[in-house]
Amino acid sequence: MSSNIGHSASARSRTGRFASIAVCVLIACTVAACRPHAPVGKAPLMPERPIADVLASHTPELMALPGVVGTYQGAQPDGAPAIVVMLASPDAGLERRIPRVLEGWPVVIEVTGEIRAMPDSTR
Repeated sequence: MSSNIGHSASARSRTGRFASIAVCVLIACTVAACRPHAPVGKAPLMPERPIADVLASHTPELMALPGVVGTYQGAQPDGAPAIVVMLASPDAGLERRIPRVLEGWPVVIEVTGEIRAMPDSTR
């Protein structure tokens, strides 16, 4: 009977150790999930200039890329402000050349097709 009691105490000890390890892993995962996503010592890039100023400064260089047909101040899918770059057609190579962020403002790429001026209707 005493060997059964020893075995039961050993099983409880293993169960207790397992529970302690599980709690430690859970705490470590929670702490890791709650830490900021920016690298330690580096804050995420925040816009210093208004989006309209950044758009005006960068539009000439963006428009110089073959296949870019326009830029405008728009929004991301979640409604947050963004700089939108319009493309004449899908082009993975061109998309790689367009920055994802300009001076802290996100850039969204939109394929619109060619943009043409409307004829003058006042004549």
